[in-house]
Formats: sequence, structure tokens, C-alpha cells
Amino acid sequence: MAIYLDEDMMGRDAATIGFPHLLVCMGLVLRTNNALWGVHLTDTEASRPVFAAFWAYATNKGLAAGHVTDMYSSCNFDIRYYASSAAARLEVWKGEVTSYARVMNWQGNCRGFDTSVLAPANGTYVEYQHQAHGAPSCRIFYKKDEKTTSTGAAVVNRNGGLADCVTWDHYTNAQKPASVMKTGINVTTPGGIRELDYANRLRTFVIGPPPP
Repeated sequence: MAIYLDEDMMGRDAATIGFPHLLVCMGLVLRTNNALWGVHLTDTEASRPVFAAFWAYATNKGLAAGHVTDMYSSCNFDIRYYASSAAARLEVWKGEVTSYARVMNWQGNCRGFDTSVLAPANGTYVEYQHQAHGAPSCRIFYKKDEKTTSTGAAVVNRNGGLADCVTWDHYTNAQKPASVMKTGINVTTPGGIRELDYANRLRTFVIGPPPP
């Protein structure tokens, strides 16, 4: 099964989480040995309360910081961040994801994909697939959003099973059921969806303990 998380949506799935049209947004995934937990964060100002809501949602369903083996993050550094150089934008990204790790009281490997290298017109579809053994712990696939379409097939189980999702409502500051059942993704160009070149495009750093 799979879930596809749109803006402000959060959920979990044993196998696959997809994020449509990431541009200013960030797709963030926590990997455990048994599942993936994800949240689609919008602009940086709104992301902090939504991540806090996501962590509350996850812990309410039994996730603990000790279960998380890796954090994954994808976004367009050039669009999401306003720093003047690529090196500076990388540091801003590190600071943002570290702030989320602090919310969880978590330390470990954070792995990031900067989608700006693709120069997408309308954002990027990014998909994470859980790997039980070997490296990477998640396989990452992507396609420019303009080269994808919806399948029209419902894929989210809203009955509280392992694959489920909710939406964060900024007006009420509360969770609500996903307003629509998200649909799968079709790749509309030859060659299909592409797997990330991990050696050249995956940024990895270790989030350590907070400073004294």
C-alpha cells in the first residue's frame, strides 16, 4: 500500500510515502524498522507548528524517538531558503531539520535531497520506499511534477490501519481527517520515475546532541 501526502498532511505507511509537487514545501520522512512516517510541510513559518502536530500524531500512535533510525528530507533549497549561496542554503536546511530533531529529542542521520538541481517548473514528486535491509534504508524516487498525473485510484486507508493520514487545520489548530482520499501518481514521460543518484545527490549529516 502507499500514501501520497499533500500540503499539511501527515501519515504512515509500511512501504511507500509520496509527496506531490514539492516546491516551496518540504517532504519529511521518519524511518523505523517497520514503517515510514511522513509530513508535508509548507512554508518555513508554518512548518514548526505542523511538525509539532505531526510528532504528537505519531507518538499518539505509538512512535517513540528510539524507534526512528533515519530522518529524510526533500525540498527545493533555492525556493525554500533565501540564503545568498548554495553553501549557506545547505546550512539553513541543516538548521531547520535539526530543529525538528530537537522536538523529538532525537539524534542520528539526516539525509536530504535538494530538488533544485532538477530546475522543475511546478515542483517535484518525491517518493520514499522502505528498505528493511541494506543501504540506503529508504530508496528515493523522483520526477518533475509537470511530468506526472493522478491515477484517480484511491490509495489511503482512512480506517486507522497502518496506512492512514490526517490533515492539520491551521484555523482550528487541530487534526482532521484527510478531506479527500489521495490518489496515486502516473509518470507520463518515457523512462518512468527515476531513482536518486545517492552518491552525488543525497546530502547526509549527523544530528548530534544539543549544545550545553
